[in-house]
Amino acid sequence: MKSLRVYKKNIIFILTLPLIFLLTLFIANRNPALPDYTMYLGIFNNADFRSGIEISYLLIVRAVHFLNGDIIDVMFIYAALGVVTKFFIIFKTSSNDGSCYYYTMFIIMYFLSFIFVWEYIQIRAAVGISFFLVGVFSKKSKNKILFFIISCAFHYSMALPSALFLSFFYINKIKYKIICIPFVLMCAAAMFYLTPFAKSYSANNYMIDGKGIFSTQYCLVYLNLLIIFFFRKRITLASKEVLSLYFGAITIAIMMIVFNRGFPAFTDRLMDIATLMSVIPLFYIRNNGYKFFLFFYVIFFGLMRYRVVTSGLDPTVMNFDSFFSL
Repeated sequence: MKSLRVYKKNIIFILTLPLIFLLTLFIANRNPALPDYTMYLGIFNNADFRSGIEISYLLIVRAVHFLNGDIIDVMFIYAALGVVTKFFIIFKTSSNDGSCYYYTMFIIMYFLSFIFVWEYIQIRAAVGISFFLVGVFSKKSKNKILFFIISCAFHYSMALPSALFLSFFYINKIKYKIICIPFVLMCAAAMFYLTPFAKSYSANNYMIDGKGIFSTQYCLVYLNLLIIFFFRKRITLASKEVLSLYFGAITIAIMMIVFNRGFPAFTDRLMDIATLMSVIPLFYIRNNGYKFFLFFYVIFFGLMRYRVVTSGLDPTVMNFDSFFSL
């Protein structure tokens, strides 16, 4: 019986491989009018623009130049790393009980919401969060740290969730994790103020308004956290890792509220990270009737995120023919 479940699970994953491949092709051939594309093209073509960029991007660009490739090849590499890594780690860890239902739900949710923010726009952060998740679910501590370092090499913002996860992971009892939240929060805030990001992300530099602590995307984070709290005793797979993600998401959510006015661009970045960190635990809960709840919540959450995220993009790039320029 066990071998049959493993066989079915592997077949389902193999069937998703063509989907993953097509997705990476679509992402690599994105519409140049999408945000950040011009920036990446400029960095690719001009070495003078590469100061301050992560070492991973520099290595990939140099390798593509060496092989006489172009910006599409860079986009394909990032798309493949981001999509394949995320899908594989969620499949591997959420399907340990032989069910691929939760993996399928994750794909649906990711397609409806996160893919537009990360794979199509914030490509460095997309790969960074992928390797962060690999680190989260790695069994050995040295592997966790290794993949967290790799995630930071793809995007510096991954230093915060990595540090928060490790802080809570090595605290065993729930009550001690709760007690430590204020201390972890103060350390994270102090580290932020000591880095150049405090100046670069300030409201004076970005001149944008924050989303607001009661905006749709913020409220979705709060809702995720409440659902996990309600079902916390039903987290049966990778419970220590999942709960550490949960407490990390709580800490980042508090930071989002505290820094909302003074650092709107920073809190926007935090919001995307906190959203995914608070979403992942939903796929590791096992309870009678939970599958039905998860299905409807995935649709609700995905459509809400899709509506809000795509409303901020230029309408001319949101139709199929222009968004996917194959």
